[in-house]
Amino acid sequence: MQTIEKLFKSASTSYNKQLPHLKTCRELALVALEKLASDAAYQSYSVHSAHNIATKYAVFTAKGAISRPIAEALFIADTKAFAALDKDVIGDLARRETLSSSEIDAVSSYIYTAIMAFAATYDLWKPGSRKTPGTFFEVFMAALVNLHLPEHELSKHVNLGAMLGEDTRDEEQEAREVTGSEEDEEESSVSTDLVIKSAKSKKWAVVPLKITTRERVVQPFAHQRILESSFPGQFHSFLCCISETQLDKKTESVKQICVPGTIKLFQRFLSPIEGLYYCDIPARYSLPSLTRYVPVKRLGEVFNDLRQLLG
Repeated sequence: MQTIEKLFKSASTSYNKQLPHLKTCRELALVALEKLASDAAYQSYSVHSAHNIATKYAVFTAKGAISRPIAEALFIADTKAFAALDKDVIGDLARRETLSSSEIDAVSSYIYTAIMAFAATYDLWKPGSRKTPGTFFEVFMAALVNLHLPEHELSKHVNLGAMLGEDTRDEEQEAREVTGSEEDEEESSVSTDLVIKSAKSKKWAVVPLKITTRERVVQPFAHQRILESSFPGQFHSFLCCISETQLDKKTESVKQICVPGTIKLFQRFLSPIEGLYYCDIPARYSLPSLTRYVPVKRLGEVFNDLRQLLG
């Protein structure tokens, strides 16, 4: 785990300093997968069936510990196969062209494997670091987006105060110094995981990145409402997730935690987002009862949709 932690620290530090970090992320994903291959057992666990969709899930185990559920059809457990996929996907994204359907599948599987391999190592050997896998998802996606859309500016927040002529950064810095708070978020900004400003137009893409949404699903819609109220038509949100699964150890089954009714309400009455993007699309989210209100797509499709929006 020392190598994994070292690589993660290097990637996240470079990301925070806006330095190149894709190479480190790629190495980290492969090292995590190799760690699982050598020190953990991979085995089928359960089949989740709903709405005529059956998804087979597996888990990694090591010394009595068990990982989060992993969709077998999406996860590339063989390290050589993953290394080959890594080469292909990076080449596809580097071409900076619209991805085909097969390339979208490859990108989705690649991202899923990288994130879930990293998450599984923390499940087994660093279970106390619950937020770390989500941070890696953010860091990794930023590197891939920068590879595919290098001409656009990336950040982690929208400084609405400055855009509205009400910049309060100096006041907030003074308040932090007085209170001793180390919080670096600006009160007059909307913070998310990834913000992309078009180099060709006034369009902005806001990309919340969640391994799972759980009770936080309201956040992207609330942020979009604030942004749309401030600058109508300028900001567009794309919610990107890995899955909505939960391991039920008592029944030895996998549950998909879904709130389609809540999402429909937010989409209709709070503020609409451009779409929900998943690697492992929950069965209930693939039904027309939800998709007629908000598009639900494979995660790899977000690269095409971002390209179309930003130009």
